[in-house]
Amino acid sequence: MPRFPYTPPGNKLGRQFREQWKQNLKDIEHDIKLLNGAQLDALEAADYANDRGKYAGNQGDYAKNQGNYAKNQGDYAKDAADSAIASTNTFRDEDTNKTYNWGLKQEDGHMIFMYEEA
Repeated sequence: MPRFPYTPPGNKLGRQFREQWKQNLKDIEHDIKLLNGAQLDALEAADYANDRGKYAGNQGDYAKNQGNYAKNQGDYAKDAADSAIASTNTFRDEDTNKTYNWGLKQEDGHMIFMYEEA
């Protein structure tokens, strides 16, 4: 607790004046230490908050990178599925001498096995 206001030392020089002056100096020293301690606490709290903010930023970047990786993997899987769907296979019937295309195609969100004459 601050010790301000300080006691006036009086007008007469003497023992009482010196003792009061010394006490006032001790009180001023106490108040300065108290204020500096509060400033140091505030600086430490600000530094800690800054560190936590940097940590949170790094964690956010990490989560973003993980999300981008998952998106890329999903895009790769979709491209692979699309290429599998788009590829057709041919079959030649030796008896009828006809050629048929067969494979998978996507229609209205469903996979359909197709088999048609080429």
